[in-house]
Amino acid sequence: MSIKNLFSLLLAICVFWLVMAGQAYSAGYNTDSESTGTLPHGGYTTTGNKCKSCHAVHLSEANYRLLRPGTTNAATACEYCHGQTGIVPNKRVWIDANGHGLDAEQTGEIVVPDDTTYTAYGNAEWGCVNCHSPHASNLVVLSEEPLASSQLLRKFPNPNKPTGGAFYDATAGTLTLTQWCSNCHEANYGLHTDAKTTPQGVRYGHDSSRSGYELEGGWVKVAPDDGINKGPTCQQCHTADSAPAGISKGFPHAGGTSWKMLKASSPDGTPTPIEAGKMDKLCASEPCHDTTDLP
Repeated sequence: MSIKNLFSLLLAICVFWLVMAGQAYSAGYNTDSESTGTLPHGGYTTTGNKCKSCHAVHLSEANYRLLRPGTTNAATACEYCHGQTGIVPNKRVWIDANGHGLDAEQTGEIVVPDDTTYTAYGNAEWGCVNCHSPHASNLVVLSEEPLASSQLLRKFPNPNKPTGGAFYDATAGTLTLTQWCSNCHEANYGLHTDAKTTPQGVRYGHDSSRSGYELEGGWVKVAPDDGINKGPTCQQCHTADSAPAGISKGFPHAGGTSWKMLKASSPDGTPTPIEAGKMDKLCASEPCHDTTDLP
């Protein structure tokens, strides 16, 4: 064999082993096409290979739960597929600090606001998985919402209330998103005359209902002493209409430029995002409270 042929053979062998080594080291996960071709959330069988769409057993590029590259905590656990540049374009979700995301400077515990129990999460453990079950376990279908599936919503997202709450019974035949939200934000639900025992003591709040408010002449029909709960649903106030367009609906993930996902409003008819400390702009705007009709 000539030196030239021997060199060519050795080069071919080296290339072969380099390719094989590259395949071995990239084989920790399914390929992107394999991952997007089959829904990896639930439905596991003895003949499937879904686990590797998200996890690598021995060759993970992330040290958090052996997940995809770039995963450093619960907040980034789903970004490979569902982030702003995720590999599943029609399932990308925008999350920010005015929604259910974290501020870049957030440290310490994440305390659930307006709950009847003290519910807190470690900073590194707050993310999509607190509301959604990535493995499709113990889910709930909100039958009164226009949803085609469970959306992977956990039946009981609040670990301190594993059987529901005063306003949320997951075994009920009909359920709304507002009722589900009350598993974590229970002090915000019900009539304004309902006393809620919170870690800060007994508190009362704005009417909030499963069916939402009624309008009369373009404004909310208010009858505070009739004992009937016709308050808004969560989304009627927290519309998240200032969230970035083109990726997903803002509510309940992102608020964009409006504080706490609140509805962009203005009494002069030019809706603008709500700023912290400037709530009158929301409360005194159509369709909420007509100030000319207040006592």
